[in-house]
Amino acid sequence: MRNFDLYVSGILYGRLRLGDGTPQIRKLDVHTGALLDWQDLTEQDRDFYRFFVKMDFAALGQNLSQYETGLHGTGEVSLCGERYTSEDGCSYLQRDVKFPNNKQMKDGRLIAVTCPAREMVTVLVEPGAEEETILRLWRSTWPEEQLFPVEHAQTFPVPMRDGVHLSTNVYLPKNCSAPVPAVLVRTPYGKEDGCEIYYRYVQRGYAVVVQDVRGRNASEGEWLPNYHEVEDGDDTLNWIAAQPWCSGRIGMVGGSYLGYVQWAAAASGNPHLKALISVVCAGSAFVDLPRRGGSFTSGMLAWAFAVSQKTFHPELMERDDWEKVLNIRPLTDLSKKALGYDVPFITRWLEPSDYNDFWR
Repeated sequence: MRNFDLYVSGILYGRLRLGDGTPQIRKLDVHTGALLDWQDLTEQDRDFYRFFVKMDFAALGQNLSQYETGLHGTGEVSLCGERYTSEDGCSYLQRDVKFPNNKQMKDGRLIAVTCPAREMVTVLVEPGAEEETILRLWRSTWPEEQLFPVEHAQTFPVPMRDGVHLSTNVYLPKNCSAPVPAVLVRTPYGKEDGCEIYYRYVQRGYAVVVQDVRGRNASEGEWLPNYHEVEDGDDTLNWIAAQPWCSGRIGMVGGSYLGYVQWAAAASGNPHLKALISVVCAGSAFVDLPRRGGSFTSGMLAWAFAVSQKTFHPELMERDDWEKVLNIRPLTDLSKKALGYDVPFITRWLEPSDYNDFWR
């Protein structure tokens, strides 16, 4: 068995033993800041880390000897059903996958696996090899880093200007005496789902605020994609800035719809919003999505079906009869015939219209 340390955006999140036999792990307890005792990696653990850090520790352990035998030289190499390219015979970049597990070799040993995943990067590294990886940049930026345990402060019903309340989770750096800057995440997919990826901001001394957008999950109001996000973003930023734990400086982070709501909030001109990390995001609703240059984009129906109920149902995107769905007429019957129920926002999207008050 080989020892590796797991770093999430430069923070030690665990230690692993990989190789022959059952993988073992010492997990980080983010609520205390301490590493737990060694335990066998369970199937539940395996699934969690595949979601969280985009790495399959069991598969890495099983394939370790093959990587160390097969990853050498420059050019292209395929092994374990994976394809890699290397220009220097040391760094092997995985191809053809959304979240590559890039391998770093030294003297025939696998010393690190690095996975960039949107605004997060994970490094699995052999102890002692940290300075040969991207970790050296984290350490040079924060040479005397103080990390905080994560405290879930409360779930708040945050009021909007029209009286609707949006369900909002707040996570704070424990034992931090001074007001801190905040990171805001606004999502239509359920604020509890995958919240672990935001803990790293709390550990570095930021408050993290994760909110269900209007009409989604535990929030009140009508779900009408894109429509209320300028005003709701503005009201949420003002609420955060008024809290005693906030310094009044707020950033936002996230991808896709979570990226769109950032630009919407910025369009309000709110003075507390200081930074955006907006990833894989579309622009305006009439020019980009769901209409593109005014023409409805049929591919948006898959996403629309997934968010057609109060909570997120990604399985509704998976169909083998899309051609039949796209031929349903009249269009006002589309959601009822395809899903068995009406979806008001889809009907609104499909209404024949030019660039009118609704789209503005």
